[in-house]
Amino acid sequence: MLENLGLANSLAKRYHWHPEFSDIRAACYLGLCEAALHWDPKRGKFSTYSRYCMLGEVSTILNGTNVVPIIIESTLRSRNWNDFVSELICSELKPLLLSLIEELPEEQQHVILLKFPLDANSKTYSDVQIGIMLQISSTWVGQLRERAFSYLRNKLERLNLG
Repeated sequence: MLENLGLANSLAKRYHWHPEFSDIRAACYLGLCEAALHWDPKRGKFSTYSRYCMLGEVSTILNGTNVVPIIIESTLRSRNWNDFVSELICSELKPLLLSLIEELPEEQQHVILLKFPLDANSKTYSDVQIGIMLQISSTWVGQLRERAFSYLRNKLERLNLG
């Protein structure tokens, strides 16, 4: 974890103007520790996950400032939608993601929830395994996943602009 202290410092530097800067830096370190405890390598990069944890801790210091637009903006820039959904599931945006997933057609819901389980202890399934479970081809599973990602991306972009 010590090799990632630079992540915490770089995030804290964004708030150098804030009167509680030292508390913000401490919150970033706390978020880094929390990320080290809960990170699952199957869910994406540690640096991305730890950033969400640190932002969550910083938001409590900033008297409940909403960091949701910051998180959405940074994740929307990502081209890897597998990492994107994995990080959303692990972040404070999980309730938002759940509500958006409920809006998806049933097959897309199944694909997303089997590929990216909401419980960190649950098993993730490959496209082939999902295809067997849903009695569809793995190619169709990939297409359903991409449609779901497109829908989620559009909804999150609209939410971020609002």
